[in-house]
Amino acid sequence: MNDFPNGTANDYGAAIAFYTHAIEDQPDVVESYWYLGLAWLLQGDEAAAQTVWIAALSQAAPGQSDQLTTDLADLLIAEATRQCQHHRPDQAGRLYQQVLELQPEAADIQLALGNALAAQGDLLGALIPWQMAATLQPKWVVPHERQAEVLHKLGRLEDAIACYSHALVLQPHRAELYQALGRCYVQQNQWAAAVAPFYQALQLQPRCAAAWGNLGYTQLQLGNLETAIASIQQAVQLQPSLVEQYCKWVTPSTAQSSLQPNADFLQALLSSDGDCYGKLGRLLSNRGHLNLAIATYQAA
Repeated sequence: MNDFPNGTANDYGAAIAFYTHAIEDQPDVVESYWYLGLAWLLQGDEAAAQTVWIAALSQAAPGQSDQLTTDLADLLIAEATRQCQHHRPDQAGRLYQQVLELQPEAADIQLALGNALAAQGDLLGALIPWQMAATLQPKWVVPHERQAEVLHKLGRLEDAIACYSHALVLQPHRAELYQALGRCYVQQNQWAAAVAPFYQALQLQPRCAAAWGNLGYTQLQLGNLETAIASIQQAVQLQPSLVEQYCKWVTPSTAQSSLQPNADFLQALLSSDGDCYGKLGRLLSNRGHLNLAIATYQAA
């Protein structure tokens, strides 16, 4: 019904009155029950909505209940889509919950419910329907990917790594998933483990500046200076604006044991005048990183 109310309590109250009167006039028109229940639900009275719908379904002729249930679910899904378009994830979530009462094994609705919960900021709540969607359709990559993204955001890195890894089994040609997996390892300071995902991302997208930069930073932490310098310079050639970003990676540190680059260190890495190793060696020596300085001079 195209003129169903758009959102205020008064609108829904008027719709309730309208469809109640319509049912009194024509009690055999099933759609009136569907819309009356919908109005009650959107006004926040789930019990009233379910009472109306159950009453209509209980009066169905033999063999009609399955089709009527499908019709009601379709109406709720259409309205949930409309609510999403109007940026009302709370209302959409209520609607998807009701659809799942009718079709509990609908993986796409489980996914949509998770999306609605996440849009409301309920990230932990969103994980539950996404996990159910993944259980119902194990070969569907999207629920695994959504779980991985939220787990990553929540700092549950081991769980995020498991979900990204599973998603990559299902879709092994997704460069962005390899990058996300690599970043999880970086956040755990598992530098060696991060290298392979970044290389795999570059095999799929060789002109991805971010992947080159991530690889360079990881190699830098491993002490592989030559590879680090080459990777970071490749990143900057592809995206020159990355120079400023790299120079803000960390606050300059005087810690003698730190491998973290400061702005001067990175500017040396990014030097384009051919004297990159020499500048880098002098900076490392001045800051007390003598072993790294020697390695840099040897590379030069």
